[in-house]
Amino acid sequence: MDAGVAALCEKPIDLSLDRAREIVEYAQAKGARVMVNFNRRFDPDHAELKRIVDAGGVGKVELVQLTSRGPAVPPLEYVKVSGGQLRDQTVHFFDLARWIVGADPVEVFAAGSALADPRLAQPEYDDVDTSVCVLKMPDGSLVQIDNNRRTGYGYDERIEVLGSTGLVESMRHRARRVTHYVAGQVIESQMYAGWFERMQPTYALALDHFVQLLETGAPIGPTLADGLKAQAIAEAATKSLHTGVSEKIAY
Repeated sequence: MDAGVAALCEKPIDLSLDRAREIVEYAQAKGARVMVNFNRRFDPDHAELKRIVDAGGVGKVELVQLTSRGPAVPPLEYVKVSGGQLRDQTVHFFDLARWIVGADPVEVFAAGSALADPRLAQPEYDDVDTSVCVLKMPDGSLVQIDNNRRTGYGYDERIEVLGSTGLVESMRHRARRVTHYVAGQVIESQMYAGWFERMQPTYALALDHFVQLLETGAPIGPTLADGLKAQAIAEAATKSLHTGVSEKIAY
């Protein structure tokens, strides 16, 4: 920012929410052009779901379901420095929820357990591998996000938006779109092995978007403010995980 160079920033802006706030304020004062790489916004299926919602294709949004299920628990050395499942894994889906609904949730409740690897519950890690978060939006609509670190069948990501007049779904992806029909059974292709295999194309799409914004002078987005808001939701959700009660979100 001090050099006047535009930046593409991975999440989180900083593991400390206070430090992240300082960085966002500094960037705004400098007029810096910084985009946060919430690459899932650029997945073609998720983007089409968003377009349909924005066009009124499901009426008034009432219930959103997001699924984030990974194939395996990360190494414990990574877990120790990751900030926890809700800050590391679910933060992408907190951003998707804000983006899809077009509003900032006001309250969050989270519950979780260490089922895939009970060692995560030890004070050294203080984390979970299986969790559910419920976000309450300003108009009373609800968002539910289920998270799992181990599936046994590959990477599973889905979004479903239920509105007053219909439903739109961004479905789970298989590694191949081939179905084999034989006597007595239907054989489907397997899921992608991991999140990177499923999401790899979105990194190129996000980078292309960033470069186009710089070339055209269009407003940057997702912004640092978007990153900060998703992080604020993750902080409140992590607090709820420990208090066992719904927590207000302090932006």
